[in-house]
Amino acid sequence: MSTINKAYPTWKIMYVFLMSAAIVGGIVGGMSSGMLVLERIEQVTKFSELDIQELLEIVIGFPIGIALAAMMLYDIPMKKCLLICSMTAASIFGHSQIAHAEQVQVAQNNFLSGESSMSQSELVSLVNTNDIEGMKKALANGAEVNTYDDNKRSLLLLATHHQYSEMVELLTINGADVNQQDAIHDSAFLYAGARGYTAYLKLFLAHGARFDVFNRYHGTALIPASERAHVDTVALLANTQGFPINHVNRLGWTALMEAVVLGNGSAKYQEVIKILLEAGADKSIPDKEGITALQHAQRMGQEEVAKLLQD
Repeated sequence: MSTINKAYPTWKIMYVFLMSAAIVGGIVGGMSSGMLVLERIEQVTKFSELDIQELLEIVIGFPIGIALAAMMLYDIPMKKCLLICSMTAASIFGHSQIAHAEQVQVAQNNFLSGESSMSQSELVSLVNTNDIEGMKKALANGAEVNTYDDNKRSLLLLATHHQYSEMVELLTINGADVNQQDAIHDSAFLYAGARGYTAYLKLFLAHGARFDVFNRYHGTALIPASERAHVDTVALLANTQGFPINHVNRLGWTALMEAVVLGNGSAKYQEVIKILLEAGADKSIPDKEGITALQHAQRMGQEEVAKLLQD
């Protein structure tokens, strides 16, 4: 034991321990960077922009760490350490370049054969720029049609936001989930209802729109459509078989109640209320305070609306 302590003082052992820890840290960090590089290679669109900084740190840092540790433990001359370091770095760099070239070739081959898919950000970009041809190619190559952005907005919801009709149709007929919700519980179907995009609603109804998926107020697509007096939208949804026309949201309001409480009694709101009543809306359902739509209309001076509710 005394011989070992003499040959390897405590400070040298601690130095080697810290150096080893640094090397291991570099390797672990480099592995994650390596995965990032491979992921970007698979995107096959940014070959010249690959971020290999951390990989180069491994290529340089690993042999330097070994050389310094060897120098401290075995008193190897500096020139020999530098020679070992440079040879090791060259070897690792050469192998990494070969592996990189192989990965690029594989990615290129996959892309040309239609076996690769685009990244999340690239698909989102295709929608935001309304790149129809790019999206057609991506979908043909197996892109995930229900990809979403950082706010969980699906490609279809983004296209609906932008009112890119051709993109909306392309995504929908290729299997996009019209009920997929984002971070604030919007879906393409719910959003289209709130905005009065009736043509989109017809498309979504034909492709699996569900009536038991609710917005952040636990409301249906009909409720905000009624609030905003989107007459055509209200007519479509209120007369869709199976649609819950009397659904009560978290505020305690039905579509009819919302059209009164948040409406202004104008001709458009009168038309909305006529449509709802004719479609079977229950005017007797009160709000949380027990006040009916008729009572709200009377209090708010909406005389024509009150007449409709009294009939």
